[in-house]
Amino acid sequence: EDASSTWGSGQGLRTSESPLADEEFSPGAGCRRSECYEALQQQIREAESTQSFVFAHRRLDGVAALALTQYLRDDCRARFVDLSFLENWDKACDAAAGALGKGLRCLRSLTLDGNAICGESAWEAWCQALEEHPGLQHISLRNSLLDDCAAERLA
Repeated sequence: EDASSTWGSGQGLRTSESPLADEEFSPGAGCRRSECYEALQQQIREAESTQSFVFAHRRLDGVAALALTQYLRDDCRARFVDLSFLENWDKACDAAAGALGKGLRCLRSLTLDGNAICGESAWEAWCQALEEHPGLQHISLRNSLLDDCAAERLA
């Protein structure tokens, strides 16, 4: 079937696979590429040659959070990933855990310093993802609001 040139111009796009699905992205609404999104694209290009993906100390917006988690899940081949101190981390937290569980197979070291992983369900998702990952050797969770129950589950 032929795709219409006006497809999606009046409708928002919702994805049901991602925890970010409650956010609406409308192609017809003139979505601007944010500074965060542009920095993400630059880091993705650099990660191809360095095998290290560092996206830290940024303020995530909805578009950048979605692009980040899709990249981590589908395309990231980095051995070292640093996602430290991301503002609005809650927009990407669950989807990033899913990306670790389903993708990131080259990953050996993950740094999540300064990102609050709040709630029992969030910690459970991260613990399950860590169990599913075949080759992760190091994870850093400094200042991630790890409580006693979460530490026990993680151990």
